[in-house]
Amino acid sequence: MSEVSIDWAENLPDLCALLVFSKLDAHSLCQVAKTCRTWNHLGCTDDAWKLLCGENVISAATAGLKDIYREWHTKFHTIRDYKVHHRRLKRLYNRLNAWLEAHAPAIAKSVNPGCSIADIERVETMTQEFTPDFRMWYMLLNGQKRTLAGATHGLLGGFKFYDYVVNFRLLPIDEISDLHSMINSSRSRVPEWVTKCVPVAQSFNAAAFWFMLKEDLTFPEYPDTTFKKGSIVVPSRNMRSCFPIAESITALLQHHVEQLELGFLEVDAKGEIQRFPTKGIPEAVTNHVRIRASPLFIPDQSVPGQTYTWSYRIFMDMAADAPHSAKSQLTTRTWLITDATGKTDNVHGPGVIGFFPKMFPGATFSYESCCPLTTPTGTMSGSFQMALESSGEERGL
Repeated sequence: MSEVSIDWAENLPDLCALLVFSKLDAHSLCQVAKTCRTWNHLGCTDDAWKLLCGENVISAATAGLKDIYREWHTKFHTIRDYKVHHRRLKRLYNRLNAWLEAHAPAIAKSVNPGCSIADIERVETMTQEFTPDFRMWYMLLNGQKRTLAGATHGLLGGFKFYDYVVNFRLLPIDEISDLHSMINSSRSRVPEWVTKCVPVAQSFNAAAFWFMLKEDLTFPEYPDTTFKKGSIVVPSRNMRSCFPIAESITALLQHHVEQLELGFLEVDAKGEIQRFPTKGIPEAVTNHVRIRASPLFIPDQSVPGQTYTWSYRIFMDMAADAPHSAKSQLTTRTWLITDATGKTDNVHGPGVIGFFPKMFPGATFSYESCCPLTTPTGTMSGSFQMALESSGEERGL
């Protein structure tokens, strides 16, 4: 009987070979590609590298995966805890994307897909090297594009009081580069600390920015604190100093996603994320009228050591099943504002910002105002006087 020689490597069905290859680590995959021409071809396909890239690489690409993995390995494998960063950021991105798709589709559509390593390195030649988590994040999500005129669907949300209106979007890498160049060309007109930052978020109406530090910085207003490279800060009203809001871009987005998922921030009727918290805020119900108060610190309207501006939104509503005899109209308001030193101001006046809202079953009303303090913290309490429609009798809330 003659012996038959079968080259099982050459004869193994491609589908079976790819299934095996997809389970290998990068080193083993490169080794099997040396076995024969067929396996060399299969070992270079995107199907063979898809799982490895999905587990280890932040990229939206679906082609050329072997080259993408090689580039990532060359540039990032030496970063301490890289895999931990990678898994954390991918989970965070997926959570953010899922929430936006479900609750704010207009914002979801305005989010840019991740940019390439080359795009980031091009900008780094002008700005300075970014932190590892910033680079990884922007390869997942390259900021947010400008929407149609008049639309202010900021990924990071917004707020308003009086005529001050802001809504923040995460900037794309090209706009970061352009704005950084503008800042550098105006060095004589901007504070020195601003030139050591890059803008990462901007209000749609350009009224306010958030910056990321390019290096460790200290400020006279914070003598015992060093703000680390990668920290996210908001310039003070006079631009001479800043207020820190997060230790990194990841910490900023992690907190934002948690606030969205837990329902502390909501999307309004226009599809915009509101930064005034709507959950976990104080409330009181008197004579069937519910009052809720939502405070928000406004760093870009504050100056460290001088003034600290707090805005607040007041929500009023009356349950639909309330008796009609509870119908009433707001007549006056009273506020007691106390700073950290114990100094108290008493504010009393008619209506609220020029309005005298009526409350009836199913009615809702809200307004925004602000309260400047001379200390970082303080308290604010008060009451609204309402006149019953049926009798004209005034009752406090």
